[in-house]
Amino acid sequence: VVSAPLVSATQADANPQAAADAAVMLSTREAAGDFEELYALMHPDAQAIIPATAVVGWYQDEFAPLGPGVSTVTGVQFVTWTWPVTGKTYLNVAEVSYEQPFANGSVAQDVVRLVESDGMWRWFFGRSRAFVDQQIQKYAGGQEAAVPDREEAAAAAVELSRFEAASDFNALYDRIHPDAHAVIPRAAVIGWFQDNWAPLQPGISTVTGVQFVEWTWAVTGVTYPYTAEVSFAQPMGDGSVLHDVVRLVEFNGEWRWFFGRSRDFVDEQIAKYVQVTPDRGAGTFLGPVAEDLDIFWRETLSVGSRPYDSPLLTTYDRPVNTQCGAVDPVVGPFYCPADETIYLEDGFMLIVETSIGDFAAAFVVAHEWAHHVQMQGGISKTQAPDEFGEVYSIQIELMADCYAGVWAQDADTRGLLDVGDVDEAVLLALQIGDAPGTSQYDPSAHGSNAQRVKAFLDGYFGLMGCDRYL
Repeated sequence: VVSAPLVSATQADANPQAAADAAVMLSTREAAGDFEELYALMHPDAQAIIPATAVVGWYQDEFAPLGPGVSTVTGVQFVTWTWPVTGKTYLNVAEVSYEQPFANGSVAQDVVRLVESDGMWRWFFGRSRAFVDQQIQKYAGGQEAAVPDREEAAAAAVELSRFEAASDFNALYDRIHPDAHAVIPRAAVIGWFQDNWAPLQPGISTVTGVQFVEWTWAVTGVTYPYTAEVSFAQPMGDGSVLHDVVRLVEFNGEWRWFFGRSRDFVDEQIAKYVQVTPDRGAGTFLGPVAEDLDIFWRETLSVGSRPYDSPLLTTYDRPVNTQCGAVDPVVGPFYCPADETIYLEDGFMLIVETSIGDFAAAFVVAHEWAHHVQMQGGISKTQAPDEFGEVYSIQIELMADCYAGVWAQDADTRGLLDVGDVDEAVLLALQIGDAPGTSQYDPSAHGSNAQRVKAFLDGYFGLMGCDRYL
C-alpha cells in the first residue's frame, strides 16, 4: 500500500540560509585575519591532506594584503560537485555565490562550495592539485599532500572481482560510478557479463599495483584528475590468468568503476540487451509504465535463482472482492499477495497525476510492483517477525520505496524520464508518510516523510542499498 490520504506539503531542501550564513562567517574570519579559525572551519577531507601552515601561510602572504571585507551572498544552489584536488565527488553541495569588497574599492564576484560535516557547512582550500602542492611545498616544509589510501582502492578492485566470481552482477552494477550509471542501463551491464564474462569462470583477482593518474573515460570524454589505476591478475576457469587494469574514481567515499572503454562498445550492449518500451506520450501512462516495470524486474532478477512471474494489474473505483478480502476504495492502491494482483484506485491515481505529475503516479505503480517482487523473493509482512523473510510493515514499505527508486534510476538512464520527474516522486513521498508519532511497530506503518524520501533515493543510487531495510 502506498498510503493515503494525500495531504499538502512542500518539498524539503537543504537549508540555503544556513549555507549563506556559513559563507558570510568565513568572510568575517578573512576580514579579521583569523586564519587559524578559518582552517578549523575547513572540511575534514581537506584538513586530512592540507596542513594548517599551508593555508595560514597563503592567506597571510597572498590574501590579507588585499584588505578583504565581509561578503554579501547573492545566491545559493545545491549541486553535485567534485573537488579537483582529490577527485572526490560530494552530493548536495551548497554552491554559494557572493560579492566581496576589497580595500582598493574593487569587488570580487565568486563562489564558495560548502559540504555539511558534523552539522556545519565546511569549505575546501584550493581548486587544483597543483595549487595545493605549491602551498604545501612553500609553507609546510616541502611535505607532499597525502594521497588516497592505495589499500582502499586495491580492496575495492578485489571486491569487484568477488562479485564477478559469484556472478553477482547486480552488485557489480551498483558499484559503477554514477557518471556511468547515467548513460548505461542495468540490463546492458548484466547482459554482457552473463553472456561474455560468466562463461569464462573468473576467479578473484590479485592486485599487482596501484597508481593515481589523470584519466579520461572514452565513453563520455569526461576527465577525472585523480583516478586509481589498479593493475591486477585474475585467474580464469581454463587455467589462464588475465593481466589488466581497472580504473576507479572515488565518489561519496567509495571507489567506483566504469563499464566500457569506448562509446561504440557501450552503444552495442545497450542495443543488444536493453528492450525498448513505449514512450509515455499523450494519454494514459499506465500501460507503458507497467510494461517497463515488468521488463526491468524480469531482466534484473534474471541474475541468480530468484523467480519472477508478472503480476496482474487492475484499477477499481468501487468496493472490490480480492483473495485478500473485500476492499473499499478509501484504502487506495494496494498489492494483494494472495492473488498476485496490484489494485490501483482510480480516484487516488487521478489526484496524484493531476496535482503532482504523471511520474508521481508512476512511482505509486512502482511501489506496488515492488511488493510483488518482494513476495516472490520470500519477503512478507508480519507483526511478530521470527522467521527468515518476515519483516515489520515499515520495513517492507520502505524497501518498496527503495525498489521504486532502483527502477526510476534505470528508467532515467534510458531516457524515459523528463526533467523534474524524480522531483515528482520525492514530492509525493514527502506527502504520504506516516503521521507524526506513529510507532515503527504499527501494523500499517510506512515510514515518515523523510524516511520515505531517503528510501527512494537509496534505491536511485543502487539496488543493494535496499537490503538495509530488511
